[in-house]
Amino acid sequence: VGAGGYLYSRLVTCETCGKQMTCDGSTYVFVSKRSGKESKHQNIRCAGCRRTLSFNLLREMLEDAFVELDEVVSAQGNDYVTQSGDHDTVAIEQTITKLQGEQKATAKSLERAHRAYTDGLMDYKTYKAQIKRLQAQEAQQGEQLTVLRSRLMAVRTRQARSSEIVALADVAVAMLDHKDVRAANAWLREYWEVTFTADREIEVRLK
Repeated sequence: VGAGGYLYSRLVTCETCGKQMTCDGSTYVFVSKRSGKESKHQNIRCAGCRRTLSFNLLREMLEDAFVELDEVVSAQGNDYVTQSGDHDTVAIEQTITKLQGEQKATAKSLERAHRAYTDGLMDYKTYKAQIKRLQAQEAQQGEQLTVLRSRLMAVRTRQARSSEIVALADVAVAMLDHKDVRAANAWLREYWEVTFTADREIEVRLK
């Protein structure tokens, strides 16, 4: 047992009852019907329905998921982060700047229209038509800016997530042998979602 208890405790969720599964350190002996050989396995047991799964099998599934993530990140190198939207970010920022300039120009046009009308340089019919057109234009520019700012935020969030995944890939396998089990469990639960399905399959997903 490492510092902080047993590895994988409360990492796995049982799909059958929704409870978390814990590793209590107990073992059971499995006797192969074919060979007659005995082998010892640690139990990870559901706190609700009491289903169990093999500690060793869970470790193998986690290692496979971590290695696969590392291979994907390594194969793409620096492109893994940059392809998440660097070019999109620049284009969106440029469009936002352009729209902001157009929005300011529209505001100035509205001011000029108001001044022209109050100074008696524009008749009421022309004034009303121009104000209606400029206000519609201003509203459309505002809506476009809202959409673009939301899109920019989404791209930046995706970039941050990609950077985080690169960092996770660098340490994932090593965390399985971390001396501080409490720290390892906290890391696993924060970034990974593991489910023991009703069909006794183990599903490992990055959160």
